[in-house]
Amino acid sequence: MSLPQIKMDTINATMEKMMQDSPTAYIGETLHCMVEDGNEELASALAYVGKTLMSEMADLDSAELDRERLVAFVAEFSLTYASMVYRIFKAQLEANEMSEAWEE
Repeated sequence: MSLPQIKMDTINATMEKMMQDSPTAYIGETLHCMVEDGNEELASALAYVGKTLMSEMADLDSAELDRERLVAFVAEFSLTYASMVYRIFKAQLEANEMSEAWEE
């Protein structure tokens, strides 16, 4: 089993929903849904990584921080987070496949 191919309609609908809320509300709702769906560990890991990356940003010297470096850091932060989620899902699918193969 592999990750489903995500269609552009799904991406657009999700992005539209995201734009209706504040980032804090959207993140909170998403983490809450993860917990309700039984993915407490994932929600906890994402919250931990988010806090860790934010603390790294807080450590940046604001006197030396130019706009371009800040934008680059935010882009890197976002892509790191998204990449981690993708890899977590992919690894879990692979683990499920291996488990199913051993059960057969």
